[in-house]
Amino acid sequence: MKRWCSWLIVSVLLLRAVPIQAQSVLAARLGTFSCGLKAGINASNFIMPNLAGAESRMDLGGMFGGYARTECTEHFAEQEEVLVYYLTSNFDGNMGSGHYRYWGVQFPFYGMWQWKTKKGGRLYIGGGPYAEYGLSARYRTGGLEFDLYQDDGNHQQGTMTKLTIGAASLFGYELSCGLQLNASYKIGMTHAQDAAQNSFTLYPYSISLGLGYRFM
Repeated sequence: MKRWCSWLIVSVLLLRAVPIQAQSVLAARLGTFSCGLKAGINASNFIMPNLAGAESRMDLGGMFGGYARTECTEHFAEQEEVLVYYLTSNFDGNMGSGHYRYWGVQFPFYGMWQWKTKKGGRLYIGGGPYAEYGLSARYRTGGLEFDLYQDDGNHQQGTMTKLTIGAASLFGYELSCGLQLNASYKIGMTHAQDAAQNSFTLYPYSISLGLGYRFM
């Protein structure tokens, strides 16, 4: 009888230890994960290597969204972001001037190196690829406005592609309270012009300055 009681006590202790151990592992894993929000302003433009007699000038826009970060080691982390971007720029050329307005969603992925400071803050710098999907692109010139995603059948208006793939870099500093100051630079590696309109190429790029806040 004493033997059965001993086995029962040991079994109960083991069954209690399993969820406790699982909770400890889960807690340790969640301790490497954080997420937050970020927002800021940007300036955007286009690189036009083979469009003679035309130039693009930066104008201001904005962005907001969220991020998730996983701490892989003490000095390295991975960060994924989902950001809604509003971009504007101005065009000047032989055919007149115009204003470009754009809404889209960006998905950057960064590998980040980071260093903690004595005051509990964190300095970080990272880089990686990004994908961007355009929701709206419009061009206004001479009192007329054109939808650059709408194809009229003759490829006269549908001159922009919705998907852009490029490279991104990120630099910032996080205070011990979770508030962040950051800057980023992104450049498209696929040109923004529709394949049917291949007489010239457009490579978008943008510079952003923003604030962020880490919740956990």
